[in-house]
Amino acid sequence: MRRLIVFGSILLPMLVVVADAAFDRWQGPRFRAEWAGPAPEERRTVVGAQVEPAPVVRILDEAGMPLEGAPVRWEVSAGTAGPERSVTDSTGTATVRWVLGEEPGIQWLRAIGPRGAETRLEVVARVGSPAALVPAGIEVGESSRLRVAVRVTDRFGNPVPTALVGWSLRSVDSAVVLDSSRTDSEGVAVVVWSVTPEPGDSARATLANDSTVSLVLGLAVPPDSVAPAVPAMQDSLPPALAPDSAPGGDRVPGPVMVWAQRMSGTPPARQGHSFVWDPASRVGWVFGGRGRSDRNDLWSWGSGGWEEAAAESDGPRPSPRRDHSAAPDGRRGFLLFGGRGEAGVLGDTWHWDGAAWSPVSTSGAPSERFGHAMAWDPGRSRVVLFGGQGPSDELLDDTWEWDGTRWRARNPGNGPAARVGHAVAFDAARGRMVLFGGLTGTGPAGDTWEWDGEVWREVTPDRSPPGRTGHVLVYDQDRQRVVLFGGQGTQGLLGDTWEWDGQRWVAVRVEETPSGRRSGGAIYDVRRGRLILYGGRGNRVHSDTWEYRLP
Repeated sequence: MRRLIVFGSILLPMLVVVADAAFDRWQGPRFRAEWAGPAPEERRTVVGAQVEPAPVVRILDEAGMPLEGAPVRWEVSAGTAGPERSVTDSTGTATVRWVLGEEPGIQWLRAIGPRGAETRLEVVARVGSPAALVPAGIEVGESSRLRVAVRVTDRFGNPVPTALVGWSLRSVDSAVVLDSSRTDSEGVAVVVWSVTPEPGDSARATLANDSTVSLVLGLAVPPDSVAPAVPAMQDSLPPALAPDSAPGGDRVPGPVMVWAQRMSGTPPARQGHSFVWDPASRVGWVFGGRGRSDRNDLWSWGSGGWEEAAAESDGPRPSPRRDHSAAPDGRRGFLLFGGRGEAGVLGDTWHWDGAAWSPVSTSGAPSERFGHAMAWDPGRSRVVLFGGQGPSDELLDDTWEWDGTRWRARNPGNGPAARVGHAVAFDAARGRMVLFGGLTGTGPAGDTWEWDGEVWREVTPDRSPPGRTGHVLVYDQDRQRVVLFGGQGTQGLLGDTWEWDGQRWVAVRVEETPSGRRSGGAIYDVRRGRLILYGGRGNRVHSDTWEYRLP
């Protein structure tokens, strides 16, 4: 198994809560806790990054002397803290690795020791470095006034203020006009030129801190009009952003489909959940994910819409988690593996039978991970698992199969690069599991792979969707197509729809579409013959339900 070490995570924050058993023996007068090291404003505090230097807490007894061997547990408002619990050394101190959540603003870390010893460290999480450009509008007004805007975001989609953007205007007669501007508090940079654009003219925006990140915008819009800025091409991405034309100029007529919103508000908003179709009961199941905190609730999608499932109250159930994966396994219900939650990165296996949860004890299971992907191969009666990210931030490239009683590692040789946040779907018509995208060590991938039960094979069509992570991939049983929606790429959140027919990717033309998002969930509802999309993270965490179907 090859491993690639990366730092940070594209996935979402968690709350650390640990049992108090280690504190029971510490009785008597109150102790005191205090922070050691630099002040909060002197620490490195960027969203999604580790706080540096690492926070250190000191536990003191009633006389003010350092206390050795005292247990300390950690709680955070966002992000992760590890280890889950610590013990003070001979100097009375304990250290924690604190990785901030992905949203800017005040975040806190609480250290809780025995006998009332407690203290809280607050820091202001700042937005990350400029990492992506997103179109924000084109306006052609009177007096040949052209206004072009882009939004600059960090790798989590947060707007970046005061970022410097370089501009160039290229006309069909090869004239070039250069300019620059900085983003405002909403991350928007604007340039205004006194020109009237002609068909074929384009404007290029480039990040000053990273010249490899640029966006080219077509400017062929009528005078005195306002139009959204649609990328005409994107550096370092394939020509898939022009949905109706293939390389070489041939038109590729994409299918005409319909996205329609069914409802919103139920289940509660979440991201990083699993949404799996159970062929035995003909019901869709949503488990877990993260809203305000990690969840372990279970909802069913059936003929009457959404309904919260009531599991046996006194029985076992998976801990709250997100970024896990689930798949049917030939029995009633579904199989669940891994994820991340209050206890850190998980490697447990569970089965839901429609009425109760049961933990699956098995030796030789995959290592702890999150952001992996699983699919059910009914022809071979196997659940296939690939990749993910481990507890030490290592990206994984291993392939596993579940046969109903145990996990078995497969060693197929050459396969997809190590990655996290990819998606898979089983193409029943062709008997292959299809994998697309994910985050590799070089960024969001746009490659397509197929697993036939023995070997991985990379498929290299003429055109592919832009690279992305956190998207959904679902097999349309009636139309025999694999449908892709959304995710996050180098440009930010995506809201495009693509279909794979086994030979080529085709961009789908839709009049209305769900907003761009990542970490959502989707199934194909066989009873009603349509794809169902629920939740995910866009400019907020969503609770909406959409269906994708023929007109």
